[in-house]
Amino acid sequence: MKWWGLGLVFAGSLATAGWWFTAHLPTLNAQILTVQQPCDLQQGECTASDAQGNTLRLSLQPHPLPVMKPMTAYVTGSLMQQAQQVQVVVEGVNMDMGFQRATLTSVANAVWQGQFTLPICSTEQMQWQLTATVQTPSQVFQAIFPFITR
Repeated sequence: MKWWGLGLVFAGSLATAGWWFTAHLPTLNAQILTVQQPCDLQQGECTASDAQGNTLRLSLQPHPLPVMKPMTAYVTGSLMQQAQQVQVVVEGVNMDMGFQRATLTSVANAVWQGQFTLPICSTEQMQWQLTATVQTPSQVFQAIFPFITR
């Protein structure tokens, strides 16, 4: 009976480790796009690109970026013409705030959008990073956008 219980604990630990790695590591074989500077999502749109000319533009609304209220992510750019799936994952940088995920939907030609809500933080300024993942028929692309809420 003791071995059965240990087996359950081990299986639970493996499942938790698998979830953590899935949530924290970039998608395997993803083409990483570099965020162009300056980039301030509190002010407007940010662009990420690679040497092949692939681009991804991200904007968040409304401004100023809220906490505890729905926020909309808009993703456009050259990659959106062939996008099959688009997802954003937001996580805290200076404090563990869990993950906020949104699977975006195509709302117009090459425009995808989705909503998420950021939790409230006890600090005056919270640093976040939003990882946008775009899956096309031939490849997966990712870009990491930093932003701050106050």
